[in-house]
Amino acid sequence: MSTYSTPAKGTTRSSAIPHIFEVVLGQPEDSVLHRAFEACGYTTLQEVMEMSSEDIDNLCYMELLTPTKSVPKPTGHSTYLPKPVGNLLRILQAYVCERWTAPADRPAWSTFDPLDYANFRVTWKPPDPLLNNNNPPSPTSPYAPRAANYTQVDDLRNFQRNVKRDKTHYPELRETKGYDPWIRSTKATGASHNCEDVFDPSYKPKGPEAIALFHEKQKFICSAFVDTLKTDLGKLLVREHESTSDAQEIFRKLLIDAKTSTRAVLDADAVLAYLTTTKLHNCEWKGSTCAFIIHWCDQLRQYDDQTPLALFTQDV
Repeated sequence: MSTYSTPAKGTTRSSAIPHIFEVVLGQPEDSVLHRAFEACGYTTLQEVMEMSSEDIDNLCYMELLTPTKSVPKPTGHSTYLPKPVGNLLRILQAYVCERWTAPADRPAWSTFDPLDYANFRVTWKPPDPLLNNNNPPSPTSPYAPRAANYTQVDDLRNFQRNVKRDKTHYPELRETKGYDPWIRSTKATGASHNCEDVFDPSYKPKGPEAIALFHEKQKFICSAFVDTLKTDLGKLLVREHESTSDAQEIFRKLLIDAKTSTRAVLDADAVLAYLTTTKLHNCEWKGSTCAFIIHWCDQLRQYDDQTPLALFTQDV
């Protein structure tokens, strides 16, 4: 014989739990779901909506075995929810999320229509594999999808806590001739860190939350610049904006130097001379014709990037 452990005395279960578990989800009165829910100390259905997928997987109860002659001391083992039963709770979370976007709009739990839930269960298809997934997305409180009251405060918290950032991912700038690959690599890495706004000189955050988020991004990029900018100008700009952590302004001034300085103009002229005079048949190109065309096009792109737009719009 066996029995199962019960929660401590004094806990009060919601009266709507039998309706949801037995009528809507179709579980027997003494089901594994009932036992695990009680054994883990849950008492309300709102707690179901606040469960992560890991919480659902960990729902269990202790099955106590009656002592026998061979095993005189009481023993037991943990019984976890079968995956199909755990999936019922995930579908219930999705059902509530899609039917009512705000908790205030949701009717009483005891009035949930089992037929409506059954139709939803048959027709609903998750956008990503949610069921039977080793790492399904955890629902946020109170519901999984972004609610109507989702604000940029949540973006700030996510950036500060959840985004994995490593400043060593950013390339070093050791000489001015390396501007072109450094700019492209730095912008691509910044985009992967959700910091692309810092590398847009025209971006201006609006609102206190957006300003706070942008300041956090700038502090991170500025810390990366301290280690990666090895040129004289780069070191000067880092020291100049050290107190404000204005990484956007540092990058803007580096762009100006890369495009309009005397050295940049001379480099652009050299690239233009190469583009207009080099021919495949009289140059020492050792690769294929296709590789030469790709190389020539890349030099043209580099010239376009180095040349300010104003030079193309001057009157002849």
